[in-house]
Amino acid sequence: MIGALLGEVFGTGILGALLSFPIAKFLLDSSATVFFFIIPFMTSILGGRFIAFLLLQISALKNPLE
Repeated sequence: MIGALLGEVFGTGILGALLSFPIAKFLLDSSATVFFFIIPFMTSILGGRFIAFLLLQISALKNPLE
């Protein structure tokens, strides 16, 4: 379960922000946009981690590993 939550942090927060930077730099023509995107991507992690945690808890209740 910890791996899923850490994957959410890495995938959404870090990779999402880094991959959006070149596109934003091209469209907005500013290198300051990297800081603009990191904060929203990092805050979206909170919701994603909460949803992932709930789904994993529900699936563990329905199909417990023995």
